[in-house]
Amino acid sequence: MRLIVTLLGAIQFIAGLLVIAVVLLQQGKGASMSAAFGTVGTQAFGARTDEFMTKATRWCAGVFLVASLLLALFSGGGVVRRPSASLPPLQPLSEVTEAPAPEPPRPIAPPIRSRFLFVDVAAQRAKQLRRGAKPRLNGPDLPHKLERVAMREVEEGLIEWSLPPFKGAPPEDTPV
Repeated sequence: MRLIVTLLGAIQFIAGLLVIAVVLLQQGKGASMSAAFGTVGTQAFGARTDEFMTKATRWCAGVFLVASLLLALFSGGGVVRRPSASLPPLQPLSEVTEAPAPEPPRPIAPPIRSRFLFVDVAAQRAKQLRRGAKPRLNGPDLPHKLERVAMREVEEGLIEWSLPPFKGAPPEDTPV
């Protein structure tokens, strides 16, 4: 299967290059293709050049289209197909239980006075949110961007943070 996809990709690439070349070589309205090379009329390539170029364009475009469709068909397109049997069965309304109780409120973290520390903590929280952590904010006015959610969580004190000890600090019993 991988060989077929590779061959179709090569055919598509070559057909695409040929389409570009043939279209660029065709004459425009009122211009002769041979005029670009310094000859007069259709003497350079013959009288039937226009017919040949039209047919060549059609064939190359057709090969490109067929190769594209076959490539899409054989490569699978990255679609994950799930059988409907793997879905959980629906419960009747009478069996549906109430939603679980909300989490107890978290303790409020100490305020951040440094802008650098604020940006650092918010960036770490945004990374957690991007990786799938649930937002700690509630309400209908939740920002759309995860970075804004992280900043609001830090502003409201919903994110606990701590600084690592400074490694270059002298021991406490050493006089300064």
